[in-house]
Amino acid sequence: MLGGLMQKAQEMKSKVQEAREDLKNQQVTAESEDGKIKVVSNCDKGLISISIDDSLLTDRSALEEVLLKTTNDALSKAGEVQKETAQKAMKDAGLFLPGMF
Repeated sequence: MLGGLMQKAQEMKSKVQEAREDLKNQQVTAESEDGKIKVVSNCDKGLISISIDDSLLTDRSALEEVLLKTTNDALSKAGEVQKETAQKAMKDAGLFLPGMF
């Protein structure tokens, strides 16, 4: 019984590691409503790139506001992918509990 439990724990650890690597390799993109700012993040919530249209460089406060919103949108998308991936990994390991994530 203990051996089976240890094996299950090892399988779960392996699935979690695989999921983590997958998250690092998946990317999400968010764009401002006017398309002048584009933020790319990996699904482990690391920023990959930020593109800013030259027309925004003259208005610092507008740039900061739109950049912050767009970055948060990208990180929110990454968080959703992260959540879905964790749920799948837990389900695949036979440990899915509704509402856990």
